[in-house]
Amino acid sequence: MQINTNLESLNAQRSYTRSGADLAVHVQRLSSGLRINSASDDAAGQAIGSRMTAAVNGLHRAAQNINDGISLVQLADGAAGRLTENYQRMRELAVQAANDSNSKLDRQSLQQEVDALVAANVDIVDSTRFNNQPLLDGSFSRQLQVGANAGDSLELRLPRAVIMPGSALGWVNVAPQQASTAGTAVLGALQYGDLIINNAAVGASVAGAQPAQGADSAYALAAAINAASITDISASAVTTLTGAVGASGSLGNGALAVNGVAVGAISGANAAARA
Repeated sequence: MQINTNLESLNAQRSYTRSGADLAVHVQRLSSGLRINSASDDAAGQAIGSRMTAAVNGLHRAAQNINDGISLVQLADGAAGRLTENYQRMRELAVQAANDSNSKLDRQSLQQEVDALVAANVDIVDSTRFNNQPLLDGSFSRQLQVGANAGDSLELRLPRAVIMPGSALGWVNVAPQQASTAGTAVLGALQYGDLIINNAAVGASVAGAQPAQGADSAYALAAAINAASITDISASAVTTLTGAVGASGSLGNGALAVNGVAVGAISGANAAARA
């Protein structure tokens, strides 16, 4: 019995299959331009290349994050510049209004422009946003990822650009002003219209509840002036003593008056009690 084999054919077929596989690898390398296209080509090289690719991609993304942060800061800087221009204009208007050559209407017009600038600054603060995030209201505090690894971040905080509209406090020194009065000398109780201050009529004087506070007293006159509520005008009553001291150091009955009320006689014996 004889067994026929075809070893030469099998060898040729195996060589052809191997050559085809090698050819596919080389074609893939030629078409991709890469030496390692899969882990079977070089497992260690594939791992190193994957790590490098991840780092490069992270750096690209970090660069885009930095550009976004630059855009955010540029937006806030532009809005802050506009606020500064408005504040400079308000200061110019304040200096202009301080000049006495301006009339009352001129100063009112200047104040209207100042009010408009203040409202514009408030609008700028409220409307300046980046990705719907307010930038100038004092609430912005974010972390910007500027690197490919954890911890490669930058904290960005933006303070409030405008504290509060109309919240500034200060003192203004005003020179004493002289009020314009009209009317006859007041010798008794005051009637409505007897005294006119700055074109405002003062009402009638009314007696108080205490002694020596009659309708014709200084107390009643001061109360009537204050009751008129005239701008920058106020009155007060001051107690005065009138009388003549005798050579003996004593006062007779009626020689001393306090706000028009006579005081009894004062001698050495009752001086302490009278005081």
